Amino acid sequence: MRKIYIFLLSLLIIFTGCHMKEKADFILINGQIYTIDSTFSTKQAFAVGNGLFLATGTNDDILKSYQSKLIIDAGGKAVLPGLIDGHCHFYGYALGLHKSINLKGTRSFDEILKLLRQYHEPHPNLWIIGTD
Repeated sequence: MRKIYIFLLSLLIIFTGCHMKEKADFILINGQIYTIDSTFSTKQAFAVGNGLFLATGTNDDILKSYQSKLIIDAGGKAVLPGLIDGHCHFYGYALGLHKSINLKGTRSFDEILKLLRQYHEPHPNLWIIGTD
């Protein structure tokens, strides 16, 4: 009977001492992560699950608490999570398409001058604006 109690006590110690890691879709480590929180803190690692940040912290903190098949090593590079710069100044872009000369693909100054003359002939009173 005493052996059973020792066995059960051993199992209890083993299982309560084990920390079950939470699953993450991916973990990023070794980054210079700019959180843009109220103190503009930087972190080293984060875990993501179901499209949301699960946690940020040090490499050790994250790897101790989370597991994933995909671990990305940022190699000390800057990481700006959530920054999406997908904007365009549509009015300026549209004007540029209409009132500018596209110089992409030009290979010589003579080619540029030719495009300038072609644009200037029908628009003698407009500014000439070029793009690359």
